[in-house]
Amino acid sequence: DLRRKIGFAAGGKLLIAGSTNPGEEEKILRSYKGLIMEFPGLRLLIAPRHVDRCSVIAGAVKECGFVPRLVSESGGRPLGKDQIALLDEMGVLAKLYAAADIVFIGGSLINKGGQNPLEAAYYSKAILFGPYMHNFEGIAANLISAKAAIQVKDEATLKATLRALLKDDLERRRMGEAARRVLESNSGAAKKDLALIRP
Repeated sequence: DLRRKIGFAAGGKLLIAGSTNPGEEEKILRSYKGLIMEFPGLRLLIAPRHVDRCSVIAGAVKECGFVPRLVSESGGRPLGKDQIALLDEMGVLAKLYAAADIVFIGGSLINKGGQNPLEAAYYSKAILFGPYMHNFEGIAANLISAKAAIQVKDEATLKATLRALLKDDLERRRMGEAARRVLESNSGAAKKDLALIRP
């Protein structure tokens, strides 16, 4: 249902770049452009950290040779390979991760500190993020240690890693399952903290 909402056809693959910041969208778009010929069924949804930036990102999409389309205006129409979906609604990104095949966590290719990757782990998704994850350092380290996420160092590594994962359905599935296990193994933190604080 979520895939139909954004116009994503069955049988393809969806990359969601979530909570992106200025300076990241261009890198993601260039990486996507370098892959679309090799993977014609691939589609990209960019969800900016602040939805009021959609008009600015739409300009970057056009400069890269694509056509921007707001999710709120998709009407379930198929998303063409020349179109990039832009999420212009608040509070729905975490749920949309369920529709993705690969999730890139924004705020991590630039020095912002990243966003919470456990929202994607909840839906058992293959997770990528950049070198700047200091706001979620422990979570990122746990995911990397469990081979549930891949930390890319730059745009070139992002593109190469995406290519490898797009070719390997089993590895994406394995990463997603490992991510979910990391989430489940770290659940119950509030109860554990309360047990220490209560005395």
